[in-house]
Amino acid sequence: MTKNQRLLLIIGGGVAVLLVAALVAVYLLGGRGKGPDSGVLARLQSGLSAVTGGLTAPPAEEAKTFAFRRLEIDVSKPEAEACLVFTRALDASGKTHYEDYLSVDPVIRIAARVVDTRLCLAGMAFDKTYNVTLKVGLPSAGGDKLTEEETVPVEGQHGGRQCEE
Repeated sequence: MTKNQRLLLIIGGGVAVLLVAALVAVYLLGGRGKGPDSGVLARLQSGLSAVTGGLTAPPAEEAKTFAFRRLEIDVSKPEAEACLVFTRALDASGKTHYEDYLSVDPVIRIAARVVDTRLCLAGMAFDKTYNVTLKVGLPSAGGDKLTEEETVPVEGQHGGRQCEE
């Protein structure tokens, strides 16, 4: 065995020892739960969650206030569709008439549909700019309401992002 081979063997062994030590530490952080979900993999998962728990972003549903977040345009249809994305889910039951909480300038007839946190508006022409005003009181599915009026410029141009169902 040459010197280089021995050196590689020593380095490889050191890396293996470090990996085993890390796995043991994560396993021990996983706790000593009892029951069907207390196996080795469950403990490793729990330990990893304990180590990385502070690194994940909170879900959108945990936003402090209900508000408009961004605009997405879908130009894959004959008429452009603007999706107004909010910080919380909207009422998809059909009981809330979101058209009552919007005004569009210039005035056009629009069709609104809810997809999770999106309020998608159809009926806008390509290459035309509309100002969509979100009125105070627009509700989320949980009953939270917009506290401030906001006007969003919507331009139906090619190259937009598609609304997802």
